[in-house]
Amino acid sequence: MTPLVRQSVIKVPSEQFKSAQAVAKSLRLTVYEPTWWPEDVGTLTYQIQEFTSGSYYRIGSVRSDGTPISVLGGRRSDQARLPPEHWYALPELQSWSGLVSETETHCRAVLQKDEQTIQLIGFESVGEIVRAADSLRRVGMEL
Repeated sequence: MTPLVRQSVIKVPSEQFKSAQAVAKSLRLTVYEPTWWPEDVGTLTYQIQEFTSGSYYRIGSVRSDGTPISVLGGRRSDQARLPPEHWYALPELQSWSGLVSETETHCRAVLQKDEQTIQLIGFESVGEIVRAADSLRRVGMEL
């Protein structure tokens, strides 16, 4: 007997922007934007997404195999919890208080900086995670 799998889709209100600086100005929050992305990443989009736990920025795209890849960031929340996966610290991400999780096909990381939680999602390897984290630049609100 095949087990019944249920899936639900939740539509999250979001707003599009032209740049990380426009996102930072709207959120009144410094945004962390990678200056390096894997070669197979398409055009980047800049969004603010509204969740019950708060507003988060999303800078992302889709990889050539259809996998979404993004950086999500926002103010730390007491409600934020890591999904039940195997998470481990990586020495290269120590300055970010970073944790990494790997599956057979992708890696993700959760970083902490300046009272923010920043997630790197849709990367293929720990090496890509480290390279993207090393390239994160602070984008302020000023124009």
